[in-house]
Amino acid sequence: MKKTIILLQPKFWPGPLNNEKPLRKKYYHGVRETFRYLPLGLLWVAAVLRDKFDVKIIDQRFYDSWQETVTDILKNTNVLFTGTTTCPGYEINGAIEF
Repeated sequence: MKKTIILLQPKFWPGPLNNEKPLRKKYYHGVRETFRYLPLGLLWVAAVLRDKFDVKIIDQRFYDSWQETVTDILKNTNVLFTGTTTCPGYEINGAIEF
C-alpha cells in the first residue's frame, strides 16, 4: 500500500470565493472568474510523486469541508507528510490552519 501525501492550496481571502459580502466592490469585481484555475504548482509536485505515493490535493478555495476530509485522510491512511503552497498575506492563514 502506498503512503499518502496531502497537498493544500489555501484560499486567497475571505469574500466572494466563500460567498461573503465584499469589503470593497471594486476590489472584488470579477474575482470568481479570475481565480478559477488549477493549483499548477501542486499538480506539478503531485505528478512527480504519484508513481510512488498516493497524493491528495485539497483546495480550500472550493472545498467547504476540507477539515473533515483532511481528518479522514489522517485517520484512514498512512500519511508520510503534508505540504502547502502559500504567499504572504491572507493566504498564509489557510496554510497555518492546515
